[in-house]
Amino acid sequence: MHKLKNCNCLLIATILAVTAPSYANIIRADQAYDTGQYDIALTQYQLAAATGNVRALHTLGLMNYQGLGTDKNEVTAAAWLIYAARSDYENAAVLAKHIIQSFTPTQRQQLDKRLTTLEPDYGIEGLNKKVLPELLSDKLDKQIIFSYTANFQGLEQDLDLFSSFSEETEIADFPLDLEEGGGFSIEQTNQPTVINEMRNRPYFLIADLSIALDGTVRDIEVIQSFGFAGQAIRKLREVKFAPPIFDNIPVPFYQRVYLGDAQRNLSKMTLMSDYPSVYRGIRPILQKAQNSPSAGEQYLYAITLMNFPGLSKDNNEVDRLLESAAKAGLAEAQFVLATNLYREQRNIKQAISWLIQAAQNSLANAEYLLGEFCLTSPWFKHDEIKAQFWLDKAANQGHIIGLKRAAYVKLRAKNTQLHDAKTALQYLQLLESTKHNDPEIMYLTALAHEKQDKRRRVEAVSMIKKAIFRGDQLGWDTSKWKYTLSEWTTGGRVTITKETY
Repeated sequence: MHKLKNCNCLLIATILAVTAPSYANIIRADQAYDTGQYDIALTQYQLAAATGNVRALHTLGLMNYQGLGTDKNEVTAAAWLIYAARSDYENAAVLAKHIIQSFTPTQRQQLDKRLTTLEPDYGIEGLNKKVLPELLSDKLDKQIIFSYTANFQGLEQDLDLFSSFSEETEIADFPLDLEEGGGFSIEQTNQPTVINEMRNRPYFLIADLSIALDGTVRDIEVIQSFGFAGQAIRKLREVKFAPPIFDNIPVPFYQRVYLGDAQRNLSKMTLMSDYPSVYRGIRPILQKAQNSPSAGEQYLYAITLMNFPGLSKDNNEVDRLLESAAKAGLAEAQFVLATNLYREQRNIKQAISWLIQAAQNSLANAEYLLGEFCLTSPWFKHDEIKAQFWLDKAANQGHIIGLKRAAYVKLRAKNTQLHDAKTALQYLQLLESTKHNDPEIMYLTALAHEKQDKRRRVEAVSMIKKAIFRGDQLGWDTSKWKYTLSEWTTGGRVTITKETY
């Protein structure tokens, strides 16, 4: 067994943790509150409350009662607390009752009016209509069927690269964009790599794939990697799977692959002997987190066990740790638990409940995935308005795939009222340095240029031709892109109008 060399994985605990973005409403609200910037905190809590975040509702009640960031208003305070109480949040019901018991008849009338005013944006009916997804109850007992047969284009013989999708081994669940790095460092070289040499260059790679309707791999999110994983990642882009099937119809879905030594059930002894630098990184987590009451430490311990399942002696230990941390309100744990349940199709309803809570807690990964599910999940009633709401929130936090998918909605939504080529182009320009070779971004950029100003059609045509060329190289279905190109050109010439948007 070859030991991994130059593996920069001493800070494994830091890498496993998800850093909360500074633009997240609830997080930014907490930061502003803690530093005495109550006017900013009040605004950010209201934004968080508009997603259904119950803690934000409760805090708004307290701030209005105390006059922090606004004039003291017991009527408004009671209204916010009543909404928090409807979700049985902490002591909200007790506080609301305490405030209301001293109200005059006039104040009670004012309270009724205030509740009516807040209902469309913060009441459960308003949230269900504007923000929260609608599950298709008649579909919840159905499952997606996978065929694990994939066209590896000879790669499995050359590289011994791929494993079949495993339903038994679960690994960490934090999408880290490939182009941003993330995870452990990937040792790469600019010199040509002979595929057969890869057998003597060990690596560890866990990645989540988004599989399109045509079975091709669209987005790759590296969950964890170290060693010589660069070649494996590049080859992974070329794989084509049989499309997942739901109710006899192909559907897009997300799956996980385990490549290289990630396919091995590495024990503690193996890690100590063959991967000492890796073990030195995870040892503090193992020592500190066992039996710890801290939600954060329970979460890190669960993620470590998911990455290295050979360390766990209890098959249910990860679920227990994640559920405990999720119930304590840790957004990262809520997200991981949600994605585990969803991907394994164990309990779709519970999975979405946890995902909503993580999104309401301003976790960008959850905001993106909830928006994506509003567009593509076979268990959701598809809703472009709700999708845009969540994707925009993820995009505003700089989520890479969230930016791309938010741009897609602004350019390709069936509801033309959602079209916004200017903002879509701004989103796509943020991706130029990290996703410059992504055919879908090329295609969307071409659409954005053309929609915003028809006089830029020459530039748009050049861009969409590049998208088609690159998409064809990867085996993508580019028929719709080619149809768009044919509409923009007549007899091989570009047709230009003076329309602008």
